[in-house]
Amino acid sequence: MVDLVIIGGDNYNTLGCVRCFGLKNVPFRLILVTTKKRTVVGSSRYVGECYRRETEKEAIDLLIEKRADWKGSVVIPASDKVEALLDKHSSDLSGCYYFPHCDMPRKTEHLMDKAVQMEYAEAAGLKVPVTFRYHRGQPLPDRLPYPCIIKQENSTEGQKKRMNVCRTEAEVKSALAENGQTDEFLIQQYVERTHELLLIGCRLDDGKVWIPAVFKKTRWMQKGGDASYGIISTDVPSHYPQLDRVKRLIQDMGYYGPFSAEFGVEGNDAFFYEVNMRNDGTSHYFHAAHVFVPYVYYLSCKNLPLAGSLDIQSVEYTFIDEFGDLMNVPGEVTFFRWLKECKEARAYKYYMKSDKRPFLRSIPKGIAWVVYKKIKGQ
Repeated sequence: MVDLVIIGGDNYNTLGCVRCFGLKNVPFRLILVTTKKRTVVGSSRYVGECYRRETEKEAIDLLIEKRADWKGSVVIPASDKVEALLDKHSSDLSGCYYFPHCDMPRKTEHLMDKAVQMEYAEAAGLKVPVTFRYHRGQPLPDRLPYPCIIKQENSTEGQKKRMNVCRTEAEVKSALAENGQTDEFLIQQYVERTHELLLIGCRLDDGKVWIPAVFKKTRWMQKGGDASYGIISTDVPSHYPQLDRVKRLIQDMGYYGPFSAEFGVEGNDAFFYEVNMRNDGTSHYFHAAHVFVPYVYYLSCKNLPLAGSLDIQSVEYTFIDEFGDLMNVPGEVTFFRWLKECKEARAYKYYMKSDKRPFLRSIPKGIAWVVYKKIKGQ
């Protein structure tokens, strides 16, 4: 019996979910949001029953259409847009499906507002950067915290963009003008980070908050872009000792499901960035540590035994983005050091020894992207 649905685009987040359940021998239906005929995720050996839809809204419409046949299935969203639409259509889906949610209908999308998250984080005792809300066309706030960065307020609007550090009012205005995808922004204190931390976890159906591992990010493929190298560790307290405050944050938000919490570390201070309320794109980086967050959420929803999946051994190893980290060669690392670190890593963005086709299919686009960015000087 198939009682699991994965919804996401043709990207590494969806691929990570597919591999998670493939490794755990849990059959699933995949709704792949894409307009492409030849896809990376679709080439995985673990993909069986697959439905293609061009938009996230069409994917949710399929869930509604199939709710009688697929009743009782757990839905794993691999993007903020999918999670927001699940929340929006909760009246049509609740009682038929299990999916990440909050304690009140239509609350999840509200909590995707980063300014709202900052308020919850501060109330939970977390350190937050100085932040101002800004609506396009308004006068800029007085006493902006230079240097600062510009973020779109809601993560479901537009796409994630490279973040430029602004050190003057002119640079702030220029950054705002370049982002035409939204009118709602956050102007936020720039954290002079030495590294970033991503805590991955899940709030289970019984209310317990489980945070089994951390990703310490030490290199990025672009300024403000995705991390391209770092350390995966199950010794979370040694990297972030205030776990009780993060657990309180998730509980106060009333959220149930997979999540990640991100922090920028400057000196001895870890500044809260955001909570992602869905399966995180890095979840497959933790598989070598036997941490399978979407699988644990599935077990919790289906009221299946959890004990063996929650007991995590002490493990530490490195991750590398086999394409994105080439942006740092030469520069932060030499080619020979990069090659050595690539061989030593135990987690990759696309490569997996037992499922090579997605990696092989990613090579032309991955290399072309790196060459383009190098030529553009980005």
